Amino acid sequence: MKNQNLIHVKLEEGEALEAKRNLLTSEENLLEAIQSMKRYFALKNKESKLKIRFSKNIKEISSSIKKIENSFPEINKPPILKKTREVGKKETIKDKNLETELNEIRDKLKAISNR
Repeated sequence: MKNQNLIHVKLEEGEALEAKRNLLTSEENLLEAIQSMKRYFALKNKESKLKIRFSKNIKEISSSIKKIENSFPEINKPPILKKTREVGKKETIKDKNLETELNEIRDKLKAISNR
């Protein structure tokens, strides 16, 4: 430090207090930010642990359901009945889409007639 040139700046008392206040406020804000970050990381860690536990529970439930399904006796149905069910499902989906489209068109017609 002997070889360095030091510069001294004189501050008035009010300026010095304002600078000190600003410095302390900045430190306070930084410490609050650090606390918030620590809480955030703790919550993030807790969330990941809960997600892992949740996925394990889902896998256990899924395997339990499969075991239960396998324990049921198998019913022999003619292939015609199996195919008609699949066709019926597709038709109901199409019917729902048609109904929603019809409702939308009716709503648009009402909006136009109200003008």
